[in-house]
Amino acid sequence: MVRKNSEHLQHNIKAFIRKGEDYYVAECLDIAVVMQGKTLDETIANLKESVALHL
Repeated sequence: MVRKNSEHLQHNIKAFIRKGEDYYVAECLDIAVVMQGKTLDETIANLKESVALHL
């Protein structure tokens, strides 16, 4: 049996979240990703998905 040594790389990406009139807007400071959502939880979930797709 052969085992692969898999290492998980982890990098912190900073984002600024602000509340607009109708939506929260999240903008990454390190990469070109901007996302929005109706709630803070939705905005964070959308941001995580967008960053993963970007990378």
